[in-house]
Amino acid sequence: QHAIAAMSELDVKFLERTADIVYLPTKSMAKYFSFPCMMTLPPACSGSIQSKVGHTPGRSCIYVGGVSKRYGTDVLLGAFDLLNADGEEYPLTLVCRESETGYIPQEYREKPWLHIVHASGKESLKPFYQAADLALYPIEKNDYNDFALSVKLLEYLEFGLPVVAVDCTETKRFVEGLGSGLVCRSDPADFADKVREILTDTSLYALCALNVQKAAQSGNLWTDRAKQIARDLSQKS
Repeated sequence: QHAIAAMSELDVKFLERTADIVYLPTKSMAKYFSFPCMMTLPPACSGSIQSKVGHTPGRSCIYVGGVSKRYGTDVLLGAFDLLNADGEEYPLTLVCRESETGYIPQEYREKPWLHIVHASGKESLKPFYQAADLALYPIEKNDYNDFALSVKLLEYLEFGLPVVAVDCTETKRFVEGLGSGLVCRSDPADFADKVREILTDTSLYALCALNVQKAAQSGNLWTDRAKQIARDLSQKS
């Protein structure tokens, strides 16, 4: 651990001496560094794969990712327990590694609204995304998750899905900036409220779906990153 920290410090000092621009993943990360010139690049995806524009939403939701307290699994399951408590049906497809299934309490695994899937890769996930109305990002709010931005949010974007996400700083900036969904506190009741709101307000859902499609087609592509780097470096020369 000490060796890794020392190597990281050497890398930082090297960049301070040699780099014209240091690109950081997010604006919030900049407070941890003091490079002379720091910039960020737009979050990038590969483009639109599917779209929910014109789609009348049902109540099917999907979460793809890790399963643990850190990933917000407790909040996620608690929210859907509330959503399904009054006889309403809000199915949840939870896609995770098979080795992580043991974290999910048996009482939830037996719930009729929970469908646990083990799949990876965009081709394998495509039918599950196509069947879903809404994507979920319940990650725990902490210092790291406040400055990080998950690639999973970009994958949701590619598949055209509006999202409900916990209000970590950069996640909130991303979702609200695009108008791609709703953000909530890291709390089962608030998470449930936001899921219910977006799936029952057809005008809101339609607007989010349209914004998602636009964001996946322009402004958030890998080519957009390359164009910005070319512009920035041309101004430095």
